[in-house]
Amino acid sequence: MKQDTSSEEMPSRNLDIIYHLDANKINAKQQDVSINQLEIWHKNKVVFLEMSLTAYDEAGSGSGVDSDDRREKADDYTFISANDSLGVEEEWRNIIEQIVFPCGAKEQNEKNDVSILLDAKMAGAILITSDRTHIIKNADKLLSDAGIRVITAKQAVNEVKKCIYRRDSIATNIARTTACKLPKWVGKD
Repeated sequence: MKQDTSSEEMPSRNLDIIYHLDANKINAKQQDVSINQLEIWHKNKVVFLEMSLTAYDEAGSGSGVDSDDRREKADDYTFISANDSLGVEEEWRNIIEQIVFPCGAKEQNEKNDVSILLDAKMAGAILITSDRTHIIKNADKLLSDAGIRVITAKQAVNEVKKCIYRRDSIATNIARTTACKLPKWVGKD
């Protein structure tokens, strides 16, 4: 017996997940397999990758052998910067700084970390980083006290795989029980 799913709508390929890449995840040499996968999903409009302006500036700065590659790779992403249109930016900046740097952000790179986290918060994005010293080690507190999710690239890939499986299962079920055609991308992501 077929279930009446005529009111169900075929899911979109886009999972409506926004990830912000920290400067340490720029992957200019394409050696991070997890970032490579996320970039494929971004290209296919499954997820959205962007950077905060601060992370973009960090990724494109410096000198040395990799600096041109990093700058070029950073240009592949859109970037955002929080503006204080709601009048809450300074309050959130202080909360984030207290979580990550309880004695205050003294160095410029520490202030940059606070700005990168603030931009993720204001954009409703999940920050992907490999900074275990300050950011990842405070991931639970950042989530509970500031509502900022911080994960590694590998964790992001695992979470997207689960979402894709759910999305494709729903699409397959709808196609099986209705006259809707199965989207070509099912099983391809």
